[in-house]
Amino acid sequence: MASYTTNLNLKKPDGAEDISVLDINNNYDILDAAVGNSCIFITISNLTALPHTVANSKITANHRVTDIVLSNTSAQLSDWAFTTASGALTLSGTISATTDAFIQLSKCY
Repeated sequence: MASYTTNLNLKKPDGAEDISVLDINNNYDILDAAVGNSCIFITISNLTALPHTVANSKITANHRVTDIVLSNTSAQLSDWAFTTASGALTLSGTISATTDAFIQLSKCY
């Protein structure tokens, strides 16, 4: 009898069972959905002042910022923090010069 993985509930056929292409495809769909929802990339163009809020319905309280890259190498971002509410990300802190900000978020599981 098949068993299922703990985190994503992927079907693991028993060694004596026939393998179903439908089961494999279902597992792929689950994996694709999990990976697709785990990372979000946000670009803020011409960031001049903080706080700055970005609406994005995919952002949840389980996301965390994993990387912030500024296109202007002389710009500095300090004392930054972010909050999420109603699907929006608010970035706060101090920015020293106009820049584009590239923010990567990923979920904490």
